[in-house]
Amino acid sequence: MELSQLMSWIGFVTGMLIGTPQIVKTIKTKSARDLSAATFCLILITCICFFVRAIAIKEIALIFYYSFVICSCLLQLFLIWKFKKRNTEAA
Repeated sequence: MELSQLMSWIGFVTGMLIGTPQIVKTIKTKSARDLSAATFCLILITCICFFVRAIAIKEIALIFYYSFVICSCLLQLFLIWKFKKRNTEAA
């Protein structure tokens, strides 16, 4: 395995850890009060662009990584919508 491919897989593994704590915290606290949906929308757009590029260059680690980030952003956006709606109804 060449160095650039190894770095891609290391980046994939560590990158999977980036959004996970925020998702867990949002689910535990049932609150997305301090989260910006706009930020997650921009991350989503960015990752879709990079995902298309990863497919074009056939970089498997990046394809997996951006797939994961897209899914985690979509989940976080859903949680923001769900809990902001709940918090608005409670007020």
